[in-house]
Amino acid sequence: MKMTYTNVKQMAQHYDFEGAEKFLSSGGLVLLPTDTLWSIACLPSQTASLNRLIQLKRQKYADNFELMVNSISMLKHYVDHLHPRLETLLAYHLRPLTMVFDNPSNLSPLALSATGQIHIRIVQDPFCAG
Repeated sequence: MKMTYTNVKQMAQHYDFEGAEKFLSSGGLVLLPTDTLWSIACLPSQTASLNRLIQLKRQKYADNFELMVNSISMLKHYVDHLHPRLETLLAYHLRPLTMVFDNPSNLSPLALSATGQIHIRIVQDPFCAG
């Protein structure tokens, strides 16, 4: 991410999405804005990246890891069975929503909590959803 300061009152931000995507794909960690705060992120399928994130956070388990997805179809990649009313809820919910799921798929075991759960947030912010 490149930040350009134009004056004290205004800041223009230019995000290097392709560079971040390449960096994440190679096992890197990135700092990115989410719809509520800034987060350190990695790809949840890469064990080496998750180990680096755990070391950085100095925690034994991933109890407070949160997977961000931008759509129901992306959520279905990680969760096999969704409640039938979830899509209706999301159609009317205007803020980010975090849910806890048991036994997700396509994730490194390091991304799961000690009880085998994952917190998944469906983002609403255009930056996150893009």
